[in-house]
Amino acid sequence: MTRAFRTGVFAAEMELVRSHPVIYQLGLLFAQLHSGKRIAVDSAPFASTLELDNAVQQDGQEFMKLLLSLLERLLGMSQNMRARNVVQNVFRGTYSYVIRCSTCGQYSALSKRPVDFYELELNVKGFTSLEESLNDYLSEEILTGENQWMCESCQVRVDATHCTKLRSLPPVLNFQLKRFVFNMKTSTKKKVTSKFSFPRTIDMGPRLSTSGEAGRRAVYDLYRILIHKGSMANSGHYVAHIKDDRTEEWWQFDDEQVTSLGSHPLGEVSAQATPSKDAAQEDVGVKEQPSQGGSGEASSSAADPSSSRPQPETEMLTSADAYMLMYICRDEADNYKPECLAVDDPVPMEVERERDSSDLPEQLRLEIEQMNNDFEGMCWEYTRRRDEELARIAERKEEVRSILSQVPAKSLEEPFYWISTEWLRSWADSFTPPGPIDNRALLCPHQKVAPKSLPAMKRISAIAWMQLEALYNGGPVISGEDYCSDCIFEDAESHIACRRRVTFAWGLIELLHSVLIYPPHATLEGPPPDSYPDCREYASDVLCSLIKENGDFIHLFVGAFFDVFLDLVENEPSNILLSNLEMILVSFLSTRSGIAFITSLSVSQQLRLGLIYFRGFSRESHDKLIAENFPATPAQVDPPRLVSHATFSDADLAISVPSGEADEAMVPASGNLETLDNRVESERPSKQRKLIEKHEEVEEDED
Repeated sequence: MTRAFRTGVFAAEMELVRSHPVIYQLGLLFAQLHSGKRIAVDSAPFASTLELDNAVQQDGQEFMKLLLSLLERLLGMSQNMRARNVVQNVFRGTYSYVIRCSTCGQYSALSKRPVDFYELELNVKGFTSLEESLNDYLSEEILTGENQWMCESCQVRVDATHCTKLRSLPPVLNFQLKRFVFNMKTSTKKKVTSKFSFPRTIDMGPRLSTSGEAGRRAVYDLYRILIHKGSMANSGHYVAHIKDDRTEEWWQFDDEQVTSLGSHPLGEVSAQATPSKDAAQEDVGVKEQPSQGGSGEASSSAADPSSSRPQPETEMLTSADAYMLMYICRDEADNYKPECLAVDDPVPMEVERERDSSDLPEQLRLEIEQMNNDFEGMCWEYTRRRDEELARIAERKEEVRSILSQVPAKSLEEPFYWISTEWLRSWADSFTPPGPIDNRALLCPHQKVAPKSLPAMKRISAIAWMQLEALYNGGPVISGEDYCSDCIFEDAESHIACRRRVTFAWGLIELLHSVLIYPPHATLEGPPPDSYPDCREYASDVLCSLIKENGDFIHLFVGAFFDVFLDLVENEPSNILLSNLEMILVSFLSTRSGIAFITSLSVSQQLRLGLIYFRGFSRESHDKLIAENFPATPAQVDPPRLVSHATFSDADLAISVPSGEADEAMVPASGNLETLDNRVESERPSKQRKLIEKHEEVEEDED
């Protein structure tokens, strides 16, 4: 809004302002923009008084029409003439709808009746410039056929001409560009996005039709541009470009973002700046034939050609989104402009005094002063807290820098302390100290430092520890002598045991493959008659000493996979590998560790184990098993059946078979484990012997 409009709103009586929230909020909004110290002003209170929904986009042209109409009605109640007529004095112009009979040349009675307007609505579709659209707006239209006019003088319907004549122009001339048109096919609004040119300066004098004003210069300068961003009619965003009448500088207002555009209205360095070739014709109206009879009061829409003075070439601007153009009469602008300033010139003191709140109404002045005081208090409080925070941060940085320079322990001979890495990192990285030192997570059950805590702690010098302890307390204190010998030995033993178990596991895998490839007592020429995989000596020969030396580990291994093993053996009794595993289990359960393991089983597990322990294969299934897995076995060899019952102990190995089948068994009725080991050792295949020797060497190295 212009300064004249703002002054008129301020001139309203306070009683009227208090009784109408719209006037009060509008005046308060102007007062904040005029004398407020905030960088941005919230217009939500003013919008709420108008009962506008902020979530719904409002049409800018429609909003301005309704707002001016409302203010004209409310301010019309004021006793102050400046306030009562401010809308009319600033924005109102007049025109006439002139109808002229083509037969008698008489004008209609309505031709002399002025009609008020607050903006001129110009078409964009089909036109490329403001000049073309304005000429079309003021052009004559011939009324013929069904549109013939009833002449009051001729008393018949006759052909006539119809046009709009500008009678008077307001100080602020507002052009509404019809960017949104209604599509009859789709029954929807559509935005016209074609480029449209308009001048920075326009002389509207030649377009006035009143004889007394026709031909006079009415030069208007561009001061406001409303831009609609977006390609849709029902969505988008409004941005305003406004020129400061004191500095001639253009500014872009995009919500709370205010950006300087310099001296160009659109902020484009490469914008069209070439003068228009038709600039001289821009201010010249359309010629009209002289009237034939009738009064000469309504003369032609343009002045006589002799009165058309050549105008200076003006700069043309082009935009595809310009939605509203506001021009201010140069004579009116000069009345309010204290001085013309360059963009880079400093603002003089007389201009700065315009922002003094003493010119505001008393009630608004008091409110603005209170708002400014509150805002200054908030700024002062913010500055104080910011300075305190910056000082605290600087002090904290200096503290961290000073202590970290003392942290490294230069040698092991110097005393040092252990500290939690997590606490130290939190202390160094955050502006707020993490609290007391907490080293409890580093301690082992013996209240010493365990080797496993090494990745979670940091070795620092005694000086750094004393500084941190003095500032933050906490603990416990852990010096370089507080290592735990018990945990070190336990970790070493665990490591050795782990290596032993890994070695045995790989050995067990090799043995499980070896018992299928190289049966006991076998040579390269062929297997011996007693070397069948399901024979009792088969498991004893290969695994007897290994079970004896690693009974504890097998105890753990069998315990972990016992249920899985039982399921496999029960579901696939004909699998050679599982048959060997079955013998491994039977041999293990005959030892002291195996007996202890049996006592730890549940009743159901013991029953399942008993079925496997006392199970035997039929002769046919056994022969089929051997024939499928060992086709190289001589046909004349009569393979023995699986033993039906076997008992082992750590002292001896006794195997009993059902009566009548002892001659088929290839195992001794009784024996000692050591004697059996010695007998088997001499006949063990070389691959198995090397594997056992390798395992024993690893055991000796670890011991």
